[in-house]
Amino acid sequence: MSIKEGLLVALWLSLVICGSALGLNYEKTPEQTKTAADIFPPKTCLKLNKEGFTLVFFAHPKCPCTQASLHNLAGFLSEAKHVKAYACFMAPANFQGDWLEGANFNSAQNLHGLQLLVDSEQHEIRAFGASNSGETFLFDSNGRLRFHGGITAARGHEGDNDGLEALYEITGGRKDKAEYAVYGCALQNNELGRNR
Repeated sequence: MSIKEGLLVALWLSLVICGSALGLNYEKTPEQTKTAADIFPPKTCLKLNKEGFTLVFFAHPKCPCTQASLHNLAGFLSEAKHVKAYACFMAPANFQGDWLEGANFNSAQNLHGLQLLVDSEQHEIRAFGASNSGETFLFDSNGRLRFHGGITAARGHEGDNDGLEALYEITGGRKDKAEYAVYGCALQNNELGRNR
């Protein structure tokens, strides 16, 4: 191998390592969230479950990270007892009918026990103080916030994680309250996923 070829191989390896490090850093970097209110918002069209828990999940229909969150949510809802669950999908104010179409909205439609709401005026996003796709809120029957955060360990990672485990522990009476990082796209981004 010539010196020139050796340098090209070294440069290529450096680029691969840099690209991998940047990708891993992005996957593991949580989004900033707002401080969630401690009680169920009074100005929401969602109904508090007075006989159990109320889960509110926010989603951007174009966020590729949200598929993993929906997968984890499906597993939780299949086992959860006394949980009323909502998924609020953001949409621009004057969205066309097919804007919601895609894997996220289709997956959510197939989740047993999940009521869907299209939040085109972003009323619910403001009421709950949600910032990111995959952001999850869990309230008890008195309207007290018991969980706020994400239910994946990183962007697009399905399976067991601390946030999901906390949901099981809280609804099972083994934990009082928890907050975890959210790995999802900003709910305010109307252009997200346009080229996907």
